[in-house]
Amino acid sequence: MKRYGGIPIIRKVQHYPEQSLEELQVHRDKEVDVWNFVADDLDSAYKKMPETSQRGRANRYVAAALKSRAMLYAGTIAKYGAANFVEGEARTLGYVGIPLSAAQGFFQRAWDAAKLLEGHYSLYRKKTDKEQNYVDLFLDKESTENILVRDYSLTSNTAHSWDATMTCRFMTADGLSRAYPTLELIERFNGQLPVVNADGTPRRFDNTAQLMQGVEPRLLATVYFPGASLRGKQFDMQRGIYERFQGTAADEVGQNPPNRQFRHLAGKTETLYDGMRIIGFTGISTDDDNLTRTGFYVRKYIDYNRAQSACGLYMSTQSWIDMRYAEVLLNRAEAAVELNNAADARTVINDLRDRAGAPQLTADPGIDTVRNERCKELAFEKQYWWDLRRWRIADRMLDNTKYHALMPYYVADEKKYIFLREMEPFQRSYNFEKKFYYEPIPGGELGKNPNLFPNNPNH
Repeated sequence: MKRYGGIPIIRKVQHYPEQSLEELQVHRDKEVDVWNFVADDLDSAYKKMPETSQRGRANRYVAAALKSRAMLYAGTIAKYGAANFVEGEARTLGYVGIPLSAAQGFFQRAWDAAKLLEGHYSLYRKKTDKEQNYVDLFLDKESTENILVRDYSLTSNTAHSWDATMTCRFMTADGLSRAYPTLELIERFNGQLPVVNADGTPRRFDNTAQLMQGVEPRLLATVYFPGASLRGKQFDMQRGIYERFQGTAADEVGQNPPNRQFRHLAGKTETLYDGMRIIGFTGISTDDDNLTRTGFYVRKYIDYNRAQSACGLYMSTQSWIDMRYAEVLLNRAEAAVELNNAADARTVINDLRDRAGAPQLTADPGIDTVRNERCKELAFEKQYWWDLRRWRIADRMLDNTKYHALMPYYVADEKKYIFLREMEPFQRSYNFEKKFYYEPIPGGELGKNPNLFPNNPNH
């Protein structure tokens, strides 16, 4: 449904060839009816399933957690989808889109389902150090937060490559890094980092690691900053060297940078200036995909206890958490705000912020605050793409969008470091059209069953 909208609901087992082809070629159901069918199915699962289960298997609370996720998805489509999708026959017939009148009912069901887990799971708080605690919650198999996990092992040939592909070859055995947190994500946590003085000049740092001072522990546990360490090595991200630097940061990233003649850049880590490396062993990348383009690397789920020689392709075995209690709390908070129960949302968000080492909310949150908290807490957990779609803001957020990097430079005559907010070097552009909120029903399926027509609008 997330991809196609309304699909056929099959309530009875079909039999071929006993049944005719015409009987088997069923029609699509309206999207709202399919979401209601999912809700009923999960209610049935909750009633029939046990409270506990073998690790990696579902129990009644997995059904409740999935229902909170699904109903929130349906509620936001109903509330925000009407004005943010293209017209077409499939929409007119209700195969895509949900009536606004159904929104509150879906939000209530999302909130009710999330409440069912209260007292059965809790946020992970095993360690007093907030940063280390957040790091370990994704690695500790006994986490009180895990609702449904997917396990991997070398012996069953199901290992994965997270460690080899989230950080660069300098820290791993093989593989190439492919994920670089954008500066826009970093700024969700603390706003703009303190890299510019009040007069607009770049703030000077003795070393790049000083940038991490005062940063929210949850962010430090989610992203590797310049100067951080892993497996005995330091992330020495550096974009280049200035012989000297004068003026403001804004002028330097403008059309005619005043310090350009004093700047040394190189595409390879081996290049040196006055005995010092121009670009660090860990980036910034300008010519390949193995080094960060943004000044940051993903830290979440990285197994820091694993030796570098064991961080190759298909050698990682840390579990993937399909559902954790933090998501359920965020589902509850978002549904609460949509139901005009901001006080409950504030309680839930402050619980998450306390665990994260973030400041407490002093006022009841609005929907933007709750959504931002979700983006921070669930970063790199395969939620954000679907959130952009269900909130119906992907066509604005990804409208010819390019993302920024935080570029560290060394200023040679001062023996100091500065950071400049620049476009990431490859300047890739991202786009999302309104018709992309629903994918086209594949032609092969339409060929087998003409009753699946009309296809989704603009497809």
